[in-house]
This record gives sequence, C-alpha cells and structure tokens, in this order.
Amino acid sequence: MLLIDAAPGLRNLALVIKPPWVRRGQEAQLYCQYEMENAPLYSVKWYRGTLEFYRFSPSENPPGKIFPFTGIKVDNRAVREEALNDGYGAGEHWFKTQPDLSCSVRLW
Repeated sequence: MLLIDAAPGLRNLALVIKPPWVRRGQEAQLYCQYEMENAPLYSVKWYRGTLEFYRFSPSENPPGKIFPFTGIKVDNRAVREEALNDGYGAGEHWFKTQPDLSCSVRLW
C-alpha cells in the first residue's frame, strides 16, 4: 500500500518507486513528488507502516536523518538535495523486503 500525507499548499502529489518491483537486496529509488504553492519546505518523512525510517528537513544540520529500521538500508549519500528542492521527497534507497511505504510532506 502506498500512501501520501500532505499539508495544505501542496498539489500534484505522487509516490513513485523505480523500478516498481525489485528482488531482495536490489536497489530501488523512492520519490515523493509534489508541487509547493507559496510556502517553503519544512520536511519530507518516509515511513514503512507507522514507523519513520528517513527524514529530510532543510533547516536542520545535517538535513537528512536516518532512523534504523530492520529490512531497510538508506544510502544517505545518494539522497539528492537538488531533487528535494525541486519537489522530490527522497532520493535513492535500498530495501530488502516489500514494504508498506508512505511519505509525509510538510511546509512552513
């Protein structure tokens, strides 16, 4: 199940996984796509089920934070800030199991 949680001021939301199917241990790219309307980005959070495994908050240092999660390996070096600034919520991630994913986008 793929879910998106977004604040007012966002439109054209989509959660994209490329490729849509991977084998255990293979790479997948996760994108939380959105368009912002007149407000700066506060955070983009990624969840498997109800547990957060990655957060991008441009006002924090460092902006990316990984939360340990069995079965998911996030390559923080592969997360592209320029993509986040263009409205993509998380860059390149690895996962070993078929997750229930969601992303949450918040504006200031």
